[in-house]
Amino acid sequence: MKLRYTIEGQGEKIVLIHGWAKNASIKSLQNLQKELAVLGYQAINLELPGFGESPQAPSDWGIAEFSQYVTDQIRKLIGNDNYYLFGHSFGGSITAYISALLTSKPNKIILCSSAGLRYRSLKAKLLFPVAKVLKLPLKILPENLAQNLRKNIYYYIIRERDYIDSQAKQAQFQKVVNQDLTEEFKKINIPTLIIWGKDDKITPVSMAKQLNSLIPGSELKIIQGRHGIPLTSPQKVAQLINDFIKEGATRP
Repeated sequence: MKLRYTIEGQGEKIVLIHGWAKNASIKSLQNLQKELAVLGYQAINLELPGFGESPQAPSDWGIAEFSQYVTDQIRKLIGNDNYYLFGHSFGGSITAYISALLTSKPNKIILCSSAGLRYRSLKAKLLFPVAKVLKLPLKILPENLAQNLRKNIYYYIIRERDYIDSQAKQAQFQKVVNQDLTEEFKKINIPTLIIWGKDDKITPVSMAKQLNSLIPGSELKIIQGRHGIPLTSPQKVAQLINDFIKEGATRP
């Protein structure tokens, strides 16, 4: 499986892992990558299998398999050099898993609007059963119409589009999103920065606070924005990362 990636800048290495969305690709974090390069880092932007122009991941892959793949690719790219790891959304789950369980660990990690904790809002709890009931009637509609209706139902439930347009990888997505990494978060002993959007509806601030309590010695920064803050506020996110790396935190 051929890895797609881009590298910008010179200096200490930081690897970026994007989230899960219909249009997620190597382009998702390119603005953050550019901002980090300006701040003096070598930013390595990876594209996960099944996104952008990368080959589809095997259908039975979950967080463990994606994490092992990312680790293997990092070592091919940078060998035994020290590095930092940034993960947004689903990329945060991968970052956490690597940091908790795999032997090849980064010096510090940044979890941005990270997935990995099971959460469902009250509205979602009420409406997801309705969405399931609607599956059978939707099957009798033309595929294009059924798909558009399905997207609108889920958009109404979660008010974000980060995960909605992923029908082609729906089974894999369900496997990934249903995996709870609570115990893995507890095992992280690497300096950790948690960055969150104040108005995030997919992974609300309550999840950020929970992560902060689960990961020993972690720092939490909440900024204006929603789930896609690395895309909408790349300069602010890059500056927070830079401050965190430069502060010289040690393992808790």
